[in-house]
Amino acid sequence: MSCCHCCCGGRNAANIQDEHVIASFRAAVTKQNETNGTSLEFVRVISATQQVVAGFIFDGVIELNENGAPAHYQVKIWCKPGGQEIEVQNFLKA
Repeated sequence: MSCCHCCCGGRNAANIQDEHVIASFRAAVTKQNETNGTSLEFVRVISATQQVVAGFIFDGVIELNENGAPAHYQVKIWCKPGGQEIEVQNFLKA
C-alpha cells in the first residue's frame, strides 16, 4: 500500500475516489479491528483532507458497517514515508 502524492505542505481536500486514499483508510480499519478485536467493515470514504508531512496525514470521515448497521467514524492516519506503514492517530465514532 502506498499513499497518494501531491506537492503542497498545507491541508488540502483529498480525492476520496483515489485508490491510495481508500487503501489508507481501509488499512486503518484493519488495524483498528486487530487492535480492539472489533469486526468493523469498510464501506467508503465520505470526506477527507490530506497534508504532506514526513509522509502524509489523512483526516476524514468514513462509513463502516458496524454489526450490520452503517456507522460514521472520524479517522486520522499518518502514512509514514515510503507508504508501507500507517499509524492510526484518531478513530472515533462521529
